[in-house]
Amino acid sequence: MSDAYTIDVKVDPKGRITIPKDIRAALGAAKGGRVTFVVENDEIRVVNAALHALNRLQARLNGAAERAGLPDEQAASDRVAAFRKEGAR
Repeated sequence: MSDAYTIDVKVDPKGRITIPKDIRAALGAAKGGRVTFVVENDEIRVVNAALHALNRLQARLNGAAERAGLPDEQAASDRVAAFRKEGAR
């Protein structure tokens, strides 16, 4: 069984919509929170803006340690510790 469901909302004369309470809760978008509209092909998704930004950053950083010549997590941690030590001087 799918968890998917649809909710229709009305667009007001200024092009605004109200995101229904259930959808805001599912997005984790509290009052004053931000959402991102993702347009792909013929679909539009509304996602939590902070999580979307984090996912994009993680995708960009994927493989960065290896490209920097750091073979494993310990080597990356050691490099960070060394930079922090240098910065403390």
